Amino acid sequence: MDDLKASDIFSVDGAPEITNKPEPEAAVTETAPVSDGKKPAGQDTQEAELLQEGQTEAPVQTASAPAGRENLQAPAEKHKDQKEDTQEEKTDEPAVVTASRRSHPLFYMFAGAVLIVLVVMGALFVRGNRNKEEIDLSGYIVFTAQGNDGAGSVSVSLDEDRFVSDYERKIQINRDRYLKAGFAESDLENKTPALILAQYLEDSLKAEADQGKLTNGDSAAALVTADAAVLGDIYNVTLKTAEIPYVVSGLNKLTSFDPFAGVSLTYSGVSPEASAKISRSGQAAADNIPMKLSKSSGISKGDIITVTLDVDDPVQYCVANLGKTPLRTSITFAADEADVWLSDAAELTGADLAAVKSDAARAAEKEIQEDTGNDSVAADISYEGYYLFSGSSSADTKNILYVILEVKAGTGLTGDDLTDDTWYACVVYNNVTVTKDGIRYSDPQLEGDNLFVTAAGSDLTTAHVVGYRTALQVRKEMLLKESSDYTVTTDFDLSADTLNLEAG
Repeated sequence: MDDLKASDIFSVDGAPEITNKPEPEAAVTETAPVSDGKKPAGQDTQEAELLQEGQTEAPVQTASAPAGRENLQAPAEKHKDQKEDTQEEKTDEPAVVTASRRSHPLFYMFAGAVLIVLVVMGALFVRGNRNKEEIDLSGYIVFTAQGNDGAGSVSVSLDEDRFVSDYERKIQINRDRYLKAGFAESDLENKTPALILAQYLEDSLKAEADQGKLTNGDSAAALVTADAAVLGDIYNVTLKTAEIPYVVSGLNKLTSFDPFAGVSLTYSGVSPEASAKISRSGQAAADNIPMKLSKSSGISKGDIITVTLDVDDPVQYCVANLGKTPLRTSITFAADEADVWLSDAAELTGADLAAVKSDAARAAEKEIQEDTGNDSVAADISYEGYYLFSGSSSADTKNILYVILEVKAGTGLTGDDLTDDTWYACVVYNNVTVTKDGIRYSDPQLEGDNLFVTAAGSDLTTAHVVGYRTALQVRKEMLLKESSDYTVTTDFDLSADTLNLEAG
């Protein structure tokens, strides 16, 4: 019985012969657990079933059946599953399973394609969203305040050297976009990216301030007007802020001054038709600030004339151009220094009267010398008085001043034809004016008859001089000259003259 096989005991007529042929290497290899001498649960039942089929041993398991043959391994697969279930229930010594599976090639192709797509999308995402360099320009803006406090201005620039030094290795330029935007290709060849960006930023700077009116402590700002799209697309940078604030300082301190110190008015013509103009001296002449008069012609003595600074916003003008604040922007003058026509005898006093007396005496002496020869002189000339005829404003001759002198013959003259060798000269002045410096008059003329006097030591038997034989003749002629167009004033005693004239 020991040599008998199951096939000898159980035979089935017509059954196919079962042959254990070598098979290709199985795709799955399982290592059975080491037996501990005990049969697993359910094994006895398995063997009984096999004996009933005419087998005493379990058939050899193969991984796969050859093509064209029936798959006789189904029971083995079932047996395998049962063994695996038995192993899962066994807990004191777990089974060791080594698996090696070969995947289908399409899986790798699909996985690779997906991986490539993810890598490309990731790269594009990183490229499009990589961090842009944020630039804070507040430390690179240079503010320059110039002018005077109250009229200052401010300018802005970029410290290129410092900016380039700090960002030399941080700035990259997208060449294609740079050229497409119209920038010069030569800059890419001759300048570093940081320098190109620095110059672009500086060109975009703009000062925001109340230019020309700034004072120390005012607020200003530098505005960066560079295109944010250009900064991002071409330079891959952003600005922390496009506005950098600034507090104005360093403007010139101001001092106060009087712009009218050294300003005066000078007049031409005579009241009430005088004209005025501005005269400057000292600092006023140096400053030469434009000024205007409230009235420059048709001025009467005593008129009030206002002089003002002839500029828009005079204070701002002085601050901006002179660096000084004016204490006042206008000044008034009374036209007290305008010339007037001599109209009252009371005005001829003191130095004025002494001057006109002296001038009249010289005129009389000149007449004597011209008529009698250079060696003839008057022994004495004394002042007798004057008559002043003041005309109306419409009169051609505004006034006439008659200065009466008593003349005594002297060397070279005898008084053969004169009473007591004496005669009276009448010196005439037309249009006498009174100025701040005294009276002003035209050249004198002598008026009267031709008197004949003997010229001693001369070939001429007589000499002619102009004058009157008596003072009464002069005063009488003056009274006869009175008219409604003139007002007469004199320092003669007119009442006595009238009496003398009536008596004569």
